[in-house]
Amino acid sequence: MIMKNKIFILNKILQEKINFEELGFSLFCHKENYYELHRASNDKIDYLEYRIGLDKYKETGNLSPIDCRMIFPRINKILLELNNINNLIGTHLSLEQITLNSYPNYENKIDYYGNKLKVKEFIKNRIFNEPLFEEALEIFKEQLHTNVLPFFDKIQSLQQVNDEILEKVDWNTYHKYISGETGAKVLIIMKLCNNTRFEAYKERSDKLIAEQLKDANFIQYKDVLEKQQKIMDEVYNYLNSDKHLEIV
Repeated sequence: MIMKNKIFILNKILQEKINFEELGFSLFCHKENYYELHRASNDKIDYLEYRIGLDKYKETGNLSPIDCRMIFPRINKILLELNNINNLIGTHLSLEQITLNSYPNYENKIDYYGNKLKVKEFIKNRIFNEPLFEEALEIFKEQLHTNVLPFFDKIQSLQQVNDEILEKVDWNTYHKYISGETGAKVLIIMKLCNNTRFEAYKERSDKLIAEQLKDANFIQYKDVLEKQQKIMDEVYNYLNSDKHLEIV
């Protein structure tokens, strides 16, 4: 209980230093040492998450890097509807939010467990080290202002995801920007944004999966590939029926 109270106090100090409210963020979810904050604007939600971590023995503690994503509710609505209609949960159609890669310039991500913070824990053997905690707060603030917030500023709408990513980067790198069920989400974005390569992307996906199913090197992934094909077919057929227009 003492350690839980300590984490509560440390998070209060962190929130005062960062002033999330002034940046437009509000607390969406809080479970013990886990904090999730959202900021809504236009047709997206900026999502950030961090933890003030404790080991299972509650003897050591540290501050996690910031996990940041962009959520587009229209994508979630379509994925949820597809699961309700076709029971695609069994084929691993992810209901997680569309998440652009938080760090396309991944080398700039601040690593709290690397050289930027020479000592990992500011709580060790249940003893709190205030200078190390202050150092961790400064690194947290640096990451937020030099990497996370500029990332959120780059993309303001789903149309921008289409225009700045799907239209400009190589097909093979889409997964670096759109996580989870990349193929299904790309189809949805293309359809919503009237991307002229919608049909070509589906054909390319079908061809790639077919080739992999014939390749002996992919035999161990046969079930995964067949499920992936089913997902792509279901999403494609649903979007072409224009039923998605009833919910977005």
